[in-house]
Amino acid sequence: MRYGHLLGVLGVAFLVQTTAASFVRLWGVVPDVLLAVVVSYGLLFGPAVGLGAGALAGAALDVAIGRLMGLHVLTLGLAGLVAGQAERFVVKENVLLPVVGGAAGGLLTGGLTLGVLLYFGWPLPPLQALRGTVLPGAILSAGLTTLVYLWLLGRYTHFRPDPRGAVAVRPAPAPGSRPSPSRRGAAR
Repeated sequence: MRYGHLLGVLGVAFLVQTTAASFVRLWGVVPDVLLAVVVSYGLLFGPAVGLGAGALAGAALDVAIGRLMGLHVLTLGLAGLVAGQAERFVVKENVLLPVVGGAAGGLLTGGLTLGVLLYFGWPLPPLQALRGTVLPGAILSAGLTTLVYLWLLGRYTHFRPDPRGAVAVRPAPAPGSRPSPSRRGAAR
């Protein structure tokens, strides 16, 4: 996986989330662009990338917002981790995957955020907040995640990880054995 691409996409999503997305409201809910990117990366590249992308995006969003530090690290990191756990069990080309993943991510982050806000005493009516914010946010996240996922899937063959892992390591020679000659010195 090329992490420069991930950082670039997260950076653009962060800029869109903190500037333009706040002016767009569908069903009274602001689209969560960072959630769509985090869930998409988790579904495509696994739990480590999903968790890392979610924690990084959440930390940036927490610093930008400045209230309840760590809330977005928790919610986006958990959404990326859960989406990444599904990566090895699903077919990546299935079109329903980002729809279900985005809706589940929206429900998870919205429900967890609502729970934390209620725990800290914010005056919110729980059922009204669930019906008016969390459920429409999950539907909006499903659609937005589908768009981001399909865009990333088109580039997946270029960005997919090496099947041997991030670093291919040669096994160490057994103790007392003579190491094999290097390529330079072998054929002269």
